[in-house]
Amino acid sequence: LRLSYSGANTWTNCRMAWYWNYVQNIRRKLVARNLQIGAIVHDLMHRYYVGGEIPLDMEEYVQKRYPANVGPESLMIAREAMTLFAGYLDAHGKDDVEIISSEMQIELQRIEPTTDRPYAIYMIVDAVARDQQARLWRFEHKTAAKMDSYYLNGLRGGLQGGIYHWGLNQTMPEPVVGTIYN
Repeated sequence: LRLSYSGANTWTNCRMAWYWNYVQNIRRKLVARNLQIGAIVHDLMHRYYVGGEIPLDMEEYVQKRYPANVGPESLMIAREAMTLFAGYLDAHGKDDVEIISSEMQIELQRIEPTTDRPYAIYMIVDAVARDQQARLWRFEHKTAAKMDSYYLNGLRGGLQGGIYHWGLNQTMPEPVVGTIYN
């Protein structure tokens, strides 16, 4: 059994969707526009952090990544993703932190104590950074269309944040002191 926050969240909201996605491996043909934009921004951030090149033709990049998009829709997604990415660079590109890991994949093997059955907890951390005081921080990129008080309260005390913080502190050689959301 391999657990992730998104899997647990899907299970909580719709067990049939969890079964189709995680057991039968059935995926949607179309990915929601906002999820496409978020995934592209995450990819651009990762490329930026590791010194990789940003795609020159963003519309072509979007069409290759999401072939169902054609014409104006692909161009709109490309422009919105680049606008968010440029906004990030403008707001955070000069932060006094050093990114030490980007898109860090963590898989923690565990044994369920009452049955002795193995399972794994899986997560992908957007980035880990070191500040001027040499402390480690988890970076989370959020591209939600609406950030109301309900959404923000969920970030502060939410399950994903707790699991990721715990997972990082299980794997990093020194403690991660908190999370920075951008």
